Amino acid sequence: MSVASLIEQVATDEGPKLRPGRLHGLAWLVWRQNRFLLWVVLAGVVAVGCWLWYEHSAVVAATERIHQAGCSYDSDTWAASGQSCWPLLEDVVNPTGAFTGELQPALAAVPALVGMFVGVPLFSQEFERGTHRLLWSQSVSRTRWLAFRFGAAAALVLVASTALAALASWFWHTDVHTELGAFDPPFQGVTYLVLGIVPVATALFGLVLGVLVGLLVRRTLPAVGITAALMLAVECGMYQLRPYLYPQVYGVQPIRPNFDTFMQPTDAWLVSNGMILPNGTKVANDGACINQRGCRQVSQVYGYYHPVSHFWPIQLIESGILLCLTAAVVAFVFHRVRRVA
Repeated sequence: MSVASLIEQVATDEGPKLRPGRLHGLAWLVWRQNRFLLWVVLAGVVAVGCWLWYEHSAVVAATERIHQAGCSYDSDTWAASGQSCWPLLEDVVNPTGAFTGELQPALAAVPALVGMFVGVPLFSQEFERGTHRLLWSQSVSRTRWLAFRFGAAAALVLVASTALAALASWFWHTDVHTELGAFDPPFQGVTYLVLGIVPVATALFGLVLGVLVGLLVRRTLPAVGITAALMLAVECGMYQLRPYLYPQVYGVQPIRPNFDTFMQPTDAWLVSNGMILPNGTKVANDGACINQRGCRQVSQVYGYYHPVSHFWPIQLIESGILLCLTAAVVAFVFHRVRRVA
């Protein structure tokens, strides 16, 4: 065979055929690096879903027993024959209490955990092992490698956080907010952090924050601690900013006997309240009015609050802020990776 025919054969050779549907190249590498994380996250989401369905079934059964027993509940009285209704009420309160007291705090910590254990290792482990030199010396560009690596982690976090937020919102709406004996307003404590779209935006921000810290620190353990501290600072900052993301409602009420504070509507978030002196001066309800003579003649109280109708506008605005921060961090990470030695 002549040299010319050999060259022609090599030029026209298509190489080994890849099986259709099989991953190869960067997609295969990303799958190999994330498959353990994928199964762990999937198991966690399934476990939460099964636990909530079990608790939901218990609440439905207990509520049915309450109705069959002829028990009635309102804000002033729990009427029933003897004390037989109280054990039935506990059968409702216990599952909902487990959700608000145990699962909600765990779900509220998910964004920080995502940043610490999903975002940080994406770069820090590559630097610690020195494998980044091998990865970045291949024919695949750094930008493309990062897009695949980052995109896979972001897609996993997006799907998992959306599923967890949907499960928590479903259980809260069906079994906590509407059932007998349960009290958990949407703005209260960590409830706000696990409902709606805020947990999804916060989880994505936690991921990119962990990636950024891992890229800058290049050591896993210090980066994990720094990410946890930064996420706590961000959560505290958003909590302080949250009341001012949407215009508050102002209300005035007459003082009622033995009750001298403003009563916000059901499920509303009372931001601040106080007394209105006879001369029109507003005094915050912080004890400063006790020693003032005019406080004895107060007949009205005021309050600034967010009604429950403000829940979704505040969620949308806060999520928009977090997503903008996420986009800014992602842009910086891509810029940094292209320039890092």
